[in-house]
Amino acid sequence: MSTKAEMNKADRAAPATAAQAAGEASSLPPTASVVTLAVQSAGMTTAFVRRPVCAVRLGRGRLGGSTGMDLFIQRARFHGRRVKPLDGDLRSRTLSTLYPAQAADGSPIPDGASMPRSEDMTDYVAWLKPEFDRMVEDGVSVALDLGGGERVMQEFVQDFPLSDYCDDFGVDLLPIFFLGPDIEDLNHVVQVMRTGALRSSHMLLMLN
Repeated sequence: MSTKAEMNKADRAAPATAAQAAGEASSLPPTASVVTLAVQSAGMTTAFVRRPVCAVRLGRGRLGGSTGMDLFIQRARFHGRRVKPLDGDLRSRTLSTLYPAQAADGSPIPDGASMPRSEDMTDYVAWLKPEFDRMVEDGVSVALDLGGGERVMQEFVQDFPLSDYCDDFGVDLLPIFFLGPDIEDLNHVVQVMRTGALRSSHMLLMLN
């Protein structure tokens, strides 16, 4: 299940010189967070690009997951980073309510939340693949909230290895587990991680 980003990957080539690297950095999309460091001793300029983050809410429902994702979005935006909310929880619609895609007059709101058309798996796939493409192409982080519906993510990653995709395109995958006091909440974390479906070097456990 290839995405547009995967098809375009073969066309990308590493710059041959430091000057080309600096020129390439200046032509990056405005959504990329770029810090240029002048290495005077080497007489070179190196461009460092902040990697986008794909934060995925996990854990059983009714544990404050949507509220927690809202907190992470607010914190990132406060520090000047762009985040696109992806609201896959069609029952509560928390993120799409907090971050509408359109203003009252119908004009689009930058980085407003998007949603699938329905809870059907084909609609989830048709929604997520273009969103992940935009995440890679624009360098904008995403906050994905599927509510307690991890069945969607488990089925999605069977055909679309999200961990490999993020590794290939320089995206930091961040699973965020929301847990309550029930031991089954922790058992759920263990079960998900054992599948390897969301393999990542970082993970957050939020105890509520």
